Amino acid sequence: MGEAFSQHADAVGGASAGVLSVQAVDWSVAGLSALVTGGFTLDVWAHNHGKVDKSFFTPWHAILYSGVALTGVFLAYQASRRRRSLPAGYALSLAGVVLFIVGGLCDLGWHALFGVEADIETLLSPTHLLLAFSGLLILTGPLRSLSRRAASGWRELGPAVIAATLVLVVFGIFTQYAHPFTEIAAVEPAGRQALGISSILLQTALLMGVVLLLVQRWVLPPGALTLLFSLNGLAMAIIQDQYHLLPVMVLGGLAGDLLLNWLRPSRLSPARLRIFAAGLPLALYALYFLDVFLTGTITWSTHLWAGSIVLAGVVGLLLSMLVCSPLGATAAR
Repeated sequence: MGEAFSQHADAVGGASAGVLSVQAVDWSVAGLSALVTGGFTLDVWAHNHGKVDKSFFTPWHAILYSGVALTGVFLAYQASRRRRSLPAGYALSLAGVVLFIVGGLCDLGWHALFGVEADIETLLSPTHLLLAFSGLLILTGPLRSLSRRAASGWRELGPAVIAATLVLVVFGIFTQYAHPFTEIAAVEPAGRQALGISSILLQTALLMGVVLLLVQRWVLPPGALTLLFSLNGLAMAIIQDQYHLLPVMVLGGLAGDLLLNWLRPSRLSPARLRIFAAGLPLALYALYFLDVFLTGTITWSTHLWAGSIVLAGVVGLLLSMLVCSPLGATAAR
C-alpha cells in the first residue's frame, strides 16, 4: 500500500523537491519535442529553399540541436533526482538524445566526406535517417508514458496528442517526395499520375496509422484531431510553400473530430471503428480535390480523382482491420 501511495504521489505531485510529477514530465517533454521538431522543420525549409551552404553550423541546426540538448539535460536531471530512474517510457527518450548526438557527429563526418545533401538526398542520407530514428525515440516519450496508465481530457492526454502530431510531421517531411500536400498530386502530368496516386495512398496509411493508434487506446479530447491535422498541414505548407492546402487539413481535422463525436469508435465497437477509419480519409481527400478544383489546377480525369478518394478510404478501412482484426474476433469465439 505504501508503494502504491508513493507511485500516486509521483504521478500527481512529485515525491520530493526537484522531482516533477509524471504529468509535468509529459508536458515538458512534449514542449521540448515541439522545439526539436520546429528546428527540424526550419532546417528542411532551408534545404528546400537554398538557404544552406556547405557548413554544418547553421541557424537551423542550432535550433534543432539546442532542443535536443535541452531535452537531454531535462531528462538527465529528472533521472538524477529520481535515483537514476525516469518515469516509465522515458528511458528510451534519453537513449534517443544520446543516439541523436552520435548521429549528429556522424552527419558532420558525412558532410566532410561527401558534401552537403541537396533535394531528395537530404531525406535519404543514412545519417539523416539515423537522426530521424533517434528523434522519434525522443518524441514518443509521452506516448509510451501515457500508454501505461488511464488518462482522459486535454490536461492528461494533451502530451500524447502533441507527440503523435510531431511524429506525423516527421513522417510527412521524410516522405515529402511522395506527399500530395507538398507536391500537388492532381496537377501531375500523365507520366507521373501513378506517383500522385501512390502518394495519396502512402500518406493515408501514415496518417490513419497514427490516428488509429490514438483512437483505439484513448477517448480523445475535443479538437484533438483538428490540432493534429492543422499542425501537420502547417509543417507541410511551410516546407514547400503550399499554403492554399492548409485549410484542407484544418477542415479534415474538424471532420475527424465530428466523426469521433458521432461514432465514438473503439476496439469494443469494430463496425464504428471501420466506418470512422474509412470515412475520415474519404472526407479529407474529397476536400483536397475540391481545393484543387477551386484553384483551377486539376488535370486529372474524373476517374482518377474519384478513384483516389475511394482508395484512400479503402486504406483506412484495411488499417482498422489491423487494429481490430475480424479474424481474431472469430478465433476468440
